[in-house]
Amino acid sequence: MRTVFKYRLYPTAQQETLLQQTLGCTRMVYNHYLEKRIGLYRATKANFGFIKCLEDLDSYIEAQPFLADVSRSALEQTIRELDGDFKRFFSRPKRGLPKYRSKNAPTAHFTAASGAFGVENDRLVIPEIGSVKLVLHREIPEGYSVRSVTVTRVGSEWYADLFCRCNVQTRAKKDLRAVTVSFSNEHFITLDNGVSVDYPDELICAEKKLSREKRRLSNMEQNSKNRAEQRLVVTKQRRRVEDIRKDFLHKLTKELSDDYNCVTVNREPSSSAPERSLFISYLGYKLEKNGGRLCSPN
Repeated sequence: MRTVFKYRLYPTAQQETLLQQTLGCTRMVYNHYLEKRIGLYRATKANFGFIKCLEDLDSYIEAQPFLADVSRSALEQTIRELDGDFKRFFSRPKRGLPKYRSKNAPTAHFTAASGAFGVENDRLVIPEIGSVKLVLHREIPEGYSVRSVTVTRVGSEWYADLFCRCNVQTRAKKDLRAVTVSFSNEHFITLDNGVSVDYPDELICAEKKLSREKRRLSNMEQNSKNRAEQRLVVTKQRRRVEDIRKDFLHKLTKELSDDYNCVTVNREPSSSAPERSLFISYLGYKLEKNGGRLCSPN
């Protein structure tokens, strides 16, 4: 079973400059091979695959020497991400071709294999950057091995996602306790025992504030300083909404996975609300971790 541990990073000014440089280089590599693969696909319907991109990476670094100043593992993982985006496109062409990465995007990230990183006490050792301060609010349990690390910039904040694989056997519950969960328009979820759970007031207020800030942004002049500052305000508020939503869903699914070991989710009525897909995802892996299972009505 795979698990992600998320930690906050506090780089120094010099380290932040190097992190931004790494983001810029990975973005450049992604857009370069995206352009090459799209051109080849439109011309001959051929696929310039992952292996061919890796073989071509050395020549591209020679043409752009500054790419050698960042971690090579991050560049290779960027090509792997691009290959995954194309595989999803080939499986579902209606999704459209992968998009170019923008320099002005509110969020950006780069990934590297675990061998290129290291966690020592309250520091994250990143190649070519150094030892970055890490808020280790939760220790990685025994039996978990780190497979890859993703460094993400959200606005002016930095985070590290440690992707781990659990080698510990799940503990099975002896007594069978089943429940059916249904989504509804009046409440977030309703259990078959009559208990209903509503959205927290904090989330509703945060979403309303986000809508106000987005309307304010849309009324500002393009390429103005005020618009650039308002974009940061919207990004920060959007991040707050996501944090409140995830906190609510994690606590709710943790309570359900502790009380029941067989949960059936009725997905009707259908909706595109992001909370529903996240709820099912969180509940599924928490039940699996506790030795339970997630069922469908059929």
